[in-house]
Amino acid sequence: MKKIIGFIVCTLLITATGFSVVGSDENRDRLNEDYICYNSEGSKPLNRVDDWPMFRHDLNNTGYSPSLAPDDNTVLWSKYIGDWVDSNPTLKDERLYIVGDNYWQQGGADLWCLNPFDGSVIWKTNIPDEFVFGSPTVANDRVYVLGTYFNLYCYDANNGDLLWDFESYGHCSPMIVEDKLYFGCSLGDKQGFYCLNATTGEQIWVHDTTTPYAACTPAIVDGKVFIGNGWYFYCLDAETGAEIWNSPDKSDWGSAAVSNNRVYTNRYTLYCLDAEDGDELWTYPLSDYHCSPAIAYGYVYIPDDDDGSVYALDVFTGDVIWQSSTLGTGISNDPAVADGKLYTCSNNGSGSGKFNCLDAYTGDIIWQFDFTTTGSYSSPAVAYGNVYVGSGEDGYIYAFGTPNEPPEIPSKPDGPSEGIIGVEYTFSTNTTDPEGDDIYYLFDWGDGEDSGWIGPYNSGEMGSALHAWDAEGDYDVTVQAKDVYNVESNWSDPHTITIIEGPVLDIQIIKGGLFKVSAKIKNIGDVDAIDVNWSIRLDGGAFIGKETQDTITNLAIDSEETITSKLILGLGATTVTATVESAEGVSDTREQGGFIFLFFIKVNPGG
Repeated sequence: MKKIIGFIVCTLLITATGFSVVGSDENRDRLNEDYICYNSEGSKPLNRVDDWPMFRHDLNNTGYSPSLAPDDNTVLWSKYIGDWVDSNPTLKDERLYIVGDNYWQQGGADLWCLNPFDGSVIWKTNIPDEFVFGSPTVANDRVYVLGTYFNLYCYDANNGDLLWDFESYGHCSPMIVEDKLYFGCSLGDKQGFYCLNATTGEQIWVHDTTTPYAACTPAIVDGKVFIGNGWYFYCLDAETGAEIWNSPDKSDWGSAAVSNNRVYTNRYTLYCLDAEDGDELWTYPLSDYHCSPAIAYGYVYIPDDDDGSVYALDVFTGDVIWQSSTLGTGISNDPAVADGKLYTCSNNGSGSGKFNCLDAYTGDIIWQFDFTTTGSYSSPAVAYGNVYVGSGEDGYIYAFGTPNEPPEIPSKPDGPSEGIIGVEYTFSTNTTDPEGDDIYYLFDWGDGEDSGWIGPYNSGEMGSALHAWDAEGDYDVTVQAKDVYNVESNWSDPHTITIIEGPVLDIQIIKGGLFKVSAKIKNIGDVDAIDVNWSIRLDGGAFIGKETQDTITNLAIDSEETITSKLILGLGATTVTATVESAEGVSDTREQGGFIFLFFIKVNPGG
């Protein structure tokens, strides 16, 4: 509610000063149809479990995540990963991937796979390249990294094994769509835009090998590749690489974002282009050429490298909604937006830099964190309720957020205290998670078996599972909970169930006769059978009395009772099926063939 009220107040203030928040009502409607552009909380609810698996979060390069994000500068953890960190972190399936440059120590770089919640190392592998400036891209259980001087590398996401490499060079990040990989090669005689087979690394197509400097990461939307080469901006066919349109003097280091059929690209000026034909829709002058814009809440956000501030512009008109205060002497990385907040790094020119969190609706500073170096070229990523960023010269990756607390201990399982062998019984429990995360439950049945993790359930929602025991005895049923980050609670108090040998029902031979068929049901078990439902059904031959159903209230131990069908008339072959099931879930079925002669039913004793 606080965010919504803040947004309304911000809107009223902006309107009063003559600025448009999202343009006309028609434009506002269009934005609501495209959450990637508008990202209102109503059209895509905030959560804690969103991944950030590629550069700028998604194939549109929006730099927006629906994840919750930290409200203060609490450092969840930090870790030294190399001499310098230019790479951007990416997160997928509760793993964080980032490259640390180690050229002073070993003349190469390291690709790290870390636990995003505590920074512990899952695996690490060496990249035989001088630097890595882009983001590792995670898709199809693989991690793709573009080296600055030598190759594009493909690693197994599970263990870091190198699967293949492709000779190329660049500062951008590869992007994956199904089994195709797209990137720009910016150095040497292989300059150009490439499409490879993401599984094998084989080249599918290449476009424009005379590219001046293809340092930008492509956005891939609606079967089109939007990418700049340091001067021209191109729209290519994603299948063939054929040029659809180009626009000169519209591209430099920053990568474009695409939303609502509009392209936002930066070369000392922020350009808004029509995605269909490249026509210029509006411009806003800037001195920065490094940064990529972010799209969220009906705004396009762009830092200015010279004045060290961030601008929020109306996505349709280019009107300035707000300009932040000066954050430092310059900003050379790409902003991330989530949970009504904008994150960016700034340089101070005095041996230190800052990591900044701004209000995405007003530009006000919410919090800052001082780096020990001049600042970071690494761009932040938001996922799992935290924000992650490399710090540049000091070689650290930082995670900002609060420790994830485990769910509360689940309630004692609720279920029967007595049961019968072989019968399934339902047990239920519930608990809450301190952060409101979704919850999984694990029931231990006390007989060496468990339910496996079931869910997810909303925090506070009841969870239940079924189980049957195959031997007599007393069993303690307990339950444990975990949240979506695999943080587990302690076990609940036990609920004891006593399992005994139950009734055993036996249908004896079905007999025929005049107008009716009958059979005897016997309880050969150790306890009485309660509410025994039985039926006799004839399939074929009968046109009267096809099925008879009834209930025996109690069938005592070692007792038997005859069940008899209703009046039967018919002609022809038939199959007689008798079924019986007690309230305890004990059942039996018997089937025998026969023949109907009008009012006489002959049943074959052997079936």
